[in-house]
Amino acid sequence: MSLRNNRRVVHFVECARAYVALIDNPKPQKQWAADVLLEVSAAFAAAQRLPNAVLPDGDLLGDEFDLDHDQWARIFASIGRALTEHESYRCFFEVIEPAQLVDPPNSQQESMLGSLNDDLADIYRDLAPGLKAFHARRDEWLPEIIFEWRLLMESHWGHHATNAMRALHELVHGDRWPDDDSIDEYLSSRI
Repeated sequence: MSLRNNRRVVHFVECARAYVALIDNPKPQKQWAADVLLEVSAAFAAAQRLPNAVLPDGDLLGDEFDLDHDQWARIFASIGRALTEHESYRCFFEVIEPAQLVDPPNSQQESMLGSLNDDLADIYRDLAPGLKAFHARRDEWLPEIIFEWRLLMESHWGHHATNAMRALHELVHGDRWPDDDSIDEYLSSRI
């Protein structure tokens, strides 16, 4: 069976495509945030199931499909406009290696400010190029595309996804978003 028809690859591509489509069309509505939460979660779960692909010799893809900084900045800004005041979240430093914990378990952790639009834009930056390459229908690229999706999930966008899921969950299921689903009405009522 070719990688293009592998059910795990097909499922991941569907999830990544749905996520990218939402980010390409951000809306300042609670439903959009809920949809993004579902698609980030689905893409993250599907990435865990991608087959192991052997990286071919040489870089077949190059950077032809990569987003440049200006493209990323436009995505970042449009997400920020949709999230308005919900763009930032507070998180806490987490212990990466519990065995290396030096401070006592009850010590206070420092908080830091996270950026939901940075998380969502970075996930987009790591998924969209592979999707473009996948849709170019060059099967010799598939091992490299799948290898990069897995590698970037493990080393980069997976961290952004878990942070984004936590922030989106609170945004969607907490009391942070107005009940009327229209942030424009909400903001005008606060003036």
